Amino acid sequence: MLIYANGCSHSIGIGSNYSWSEIVSKSLSRNLNYLTDIYLENYKIFEKNTFYNFADSGKGNDLIFIETIDFISKCKKNKIKPDYVLIQWSGPSRFTKQEFDGKLRKYTPSDDSIDLFSFEPFASVRTLSFIYTLQELFKKENIEYYFCCYMDLDKSLIDTEIYSLIDLSKFISFDSQTNPITDGFRQKMINFGYIMDANGHPSFYGHYYIANKFLDIIKIPNTDIGFFEILPHKNKLPFGIYLKNKIDFISYYMDNMINKENAMRYSKEGILKEGGREEKNKLRKSIF
Repeated sequence: MLIYANGCSHSIGIGSNYSWSEIVSKSLSRNLNYLTDIYLENYKIFEKNTFYNFADSGKGNDLIFIETIDFISKCKKNKIKPDYVLIQWSGPSRFTKQEFDGKLRKYTPSDDSIDLFSFEPFASVRTLSFIYTLQELFKKENIEYYFCCYMDLDKSLIDTEIYSLIDLSKFISFDSQTNPITDGFRQKMINFGYIMDANGHPSFYGHYYIANKFLDIIKIPNTDIGFFEILPHKNKLPFGIYLKNKIDFISYYMDNMINKENAMRYSKEGILKEGGREEKNKLRKSIF
């Protein structure tokens, strides 16, 4: 079995040890070799029995799109077809730029420069174009694929022609009441307390929740992997204390912890949200 996944930091996991992608991997096959982005510099796509997770922090949908095209092209050249492709689409305003030294730099709205990201609705239209192009490619190559829009796209997309061409049955949704594209996952995850920080990264349970959404749509029940089975063991703290901290508290921009009851209240009041450095400092003063 060969599985490919891509996304941003919301798909890396907690300490790169507990993620929705790893739960899916172990649920589909206990013997899959699970590779994350840090080990993929010289990856070999002809290695079967492998789950390739290309997710990386700050990654925009342009890079997710390009890397996916590259991976599928190499598979096709080697006469290999992935069993599953799972894509977690990132924030629509993020983008990638090659610097003069040849290195790629990932830009996000939190970089605090208004010139570094696109405004809506163009940013969402661009992402939807990536989604449609991959959809058509996967259909043409008969590749089983599923998408997740963790960040919501602009609601004006619903009235566009390209939106009418998107196969929504290939998306996971937070619940039956949410639109998989224009509602996404992140705000609901924040509202329900399924997050580990102010930026809305999934908590242990959040990753488990997303994994089961993918397993449900793949139609393979998660009967073998339990919530606690692959939780990482931490030597610095007794495991129970470490797990309790991760479940009960949310990291606020790496320097403070707030309990989930307050986090859920702040999110409903529109206080707890992602932002640039200046905005974060203002929010710190208003909360603490």
